[in-house]
Amino acid sequence: MVIVGSFSGGAKKMTLPHSSRTLLTYGRVREAATRRERTNADAAVFVGGLTQRQCRLLPGMLGARL
Repeated sequence: MVIVGSFSGGAKKMTLPHSSRTLLTYGRVREAATRRERTNADAAVFVGGLTQRQCRLLPGMLGARL
């Protein structure tokens, strides 16, 4: 398993717009996808629960299983 990394500063950015599809900012999804590609990770791991919609959409956006 490859650990892709963690993101700092989340609390500071809570007021920024997020995608209604993923409940993450587009920039964060893009950053996670880029980091996953760079590290050749097979999966993305999220700490905390994801909605059914997130579980359906994020694998395609990230190019990895959750």
